[in-house]
Amino acid sequence: MKGDRLRLGFIGCGAIAAAHVNNLRSLPETQMIAFSDPVKERAEQLAQFAGVDGTVFTDWREMIRIVPLDGVLILSPHAFHAEQVLACLESGLAVLVEKPMCVRLSEARDIVGKKEETNGIILVSYQRRYMAPFRFARKLVSWGGIGEVELSYAVLGHGWKEATKNTWRQVPEISGGGMLMDSGSHSVDIVLWLLSRRPQRVWGSLRYEGTPVEINDILTLQMDGGSLVSLIALGDIPVYREFYEFIGTDGTVKIDLTTSPPLFVADRGGSVRAVRAEEMGESTTPDRNFVDVILGRAPNESPPEDSVWVLAVTEAFYRSAISGRSERVAIDGS
Repeated sequence: MKGDRLRLGFIGCGAIAAAHVNNLRSLPETQMIAFSDPVKERAEQLAQFAGVDGTVFTDWREMIRIVPLDGVLILSPHAFHAEQVLACLESGLAVLVEKPMCVRLSEARDIVGKKEETNGIILVSYQRRYMAPFRFARKLVSWGGIGEVELSYAVLGHGWKEATKNTWRQVPEISGGGMLMDSGSHSVDIVLWLLSRRPQRVWGSLRYEGTPVEINDILTLQMDGGSLVSLIALGDIPVYREFYEFIGTDGTVKIDLTTSPPLFVADRGGSVRAVRAEEMGESTTPDRNFVDVILGRAPNESPPEDSVWVLAVTEAFYRSAISGRSERVAIDGS
């Protein structure tokens, strides 16, 4: 840390990097000083967008070896995450990594092991955890505001197939999978986080729609305690859809990111009310939490241990889609 500002570097300077730059602009505790991408022009463009005279690299290994950094943002294609996270932790750097944290359960276990070995910091950038509607709903569920949750469902859909055509996201060796591994990862994570329960078994079905990776996914999770979760990830629909509903013994809470307001609560009698913005509270960002964790001001709200379960669900889902039967969800890989 130079003075009172954290020195940050970027590994991967694609489209998502601009969103992180925008988040970091509002954080005076940080300075963006190094940018790496295999395509040098992308790194140069991101440095220019950030408005800094940052050092540019085409080799991320050279960047973390040469530049004195406090932390890195890993925003590269999915299959590269594990190697990069492990190397950065080994180098004593705090890590923010885009979702999914990695593409294999074994990699996720290795990352958690390295974090414990190095006493390092790693935060997975699942931004829905930081959005006010989800934070409000989690608190409501946690204190029993809708009773015991027995059934939940989530639908996430957009034109993913067309948007990712001819990109690395449709190359299985780089992406690790299709719609569920990519956008659908958000839904898996947020449901597990909001319910604060462990998944036990998964049933899954998918369709490739003529592409190398799956486009449409439907899965059912049986959680500990017996509650059920239905998750639908659709990668070939003309309009964006994203909504979640958690149904309890005393009421329900629904989040629909395509409506305003986005959050509704119903009691057992069927009375529905929209939750006011001031009642929900403010949203924040993974980047803000990342900085606060490094500075010792806040707990990590998206730790790698949670992502181990996301990968366990994802792998069990792909196994179920092949076997045609339910598969056990376990973080030991059994």
